[in-house]
Amino acid sequence: MIIYWIPFLILATLSIFEQSKSNKSIVLIFICFFLILIIGFRHEVGCDWEPYIRYIHLLAKMNLAEVLAYSPQDDLGHKLTNWLFSRFSYDIYAVNSIYGLIFIFGLYKFAKNENSPYLVFAIAATYLLTVVVMGYSRQGVAIGIILYAITFLNKGKILKVMILLLIASLFHKTALLMAPFFLLNEKYLSNKFLFTLLIIFFLWFIFSEASSYKLDALYRDYIVDQMKSDGTYYRLFINLLPAFFLLLLKKKWKKNYNDYNFYYYLTLASIVSFIFVEFFSTAIDRLSLYFIPLQLAVFSRLPILTKKYLKPNLTKIIIIIYYSNIHFIWINFGTHSKCWIPYQNIFFKGIF
Repeated sequence: MIIYWIPFLILATLSIFEQSKSNKSIVLIFICFFLILIIGFRHEVGCDWEPYIRYIHLLAKMNLAEVLAYSPQDDLGHKLTNWLFSRFSYDIYAVNSIYGLIFIFGLYKFAKNENSPYLVFAIAATYLLTVVVMGYSRQGVAIGIILYAITFLNKGKILKVMILLLIASLFHKTALLMAPFFLLNEKYLSNKFLFTLLIIFFLWFIFSEASSYKLDALYRDYIVDQMKSDGTYYRLFINLLPAFFLLLLKKKWKKNYNDYNFYYYLTLASIVSFIFVEFFSTAIDRLSLYFIPLQLAVFSRLPILTKKYLKPNLTKIIIIIYYSNIHFIWINFGTHSKCWIPYQNIFFKGIF
């Protein structure tokens, strides 16, 4: 399990010593390649490993027309990616590498916009990278694309944001549920035509999905049968702590950054999720994964926002200790962590 600690400890150490954004790119890019290697060439890691293997092998036997007709409720981007690589005799490792590349690219672009890129990566290297990206592959891709979309929010490029959300939805349809968080901004609300058009599209998506088997299945499994997801309260609490800091530091945040509304609505969603988790445990657990950018933004900015009270490096150390505890608890006591242990990789089996 040491491989789950190496990236975190390296990134955490680098975050403490980083002072400015100069000369970071080369080191960070090298780390990105290392993370893609860990994500893409993992072997028998994650509880969904076998289903993903069966899926790509099934699609390998089909032509394009059969693939498009097969299981229409499946996410199109995920289906076509698996089929395309299977046609070239590549296996799940090629698919996972592409997914890892997309996620890391989105995370890199997001981190480069923050005050402490290494701290963003260190935080992400715990639950987000280890569990989500290496376990829920489709949703990991979607989150990576959403992280990239957030970088366009501050630039006012809402059209690019919505295009990226559409691309993310090709890998996990629930990504489109992030649309309102991007649109709930007075800048975009003032453009009535654009806002109306996007809302109509969003409603069309919801109703079209409501008529599909997939949403019926989700409703039946997550709500009617009240599926429970172990550790949901614990994971939601991790989102509540940065939500608290965002509300506490509202004035300073608005003074230094122009994206308060976006993270404010993520904060509200996190609080509402915590209230209703007892009724829709698994559904809320999966949807709350899209709120993880709240952690990345708040904790990477906290050293700057609280420098009047604490030295930035001391704040970073506290954040690192906090996330090291989260990492330790999940690895050693997580209900499903056994699916990740031992870590195996086709290039260095048995080393870690």
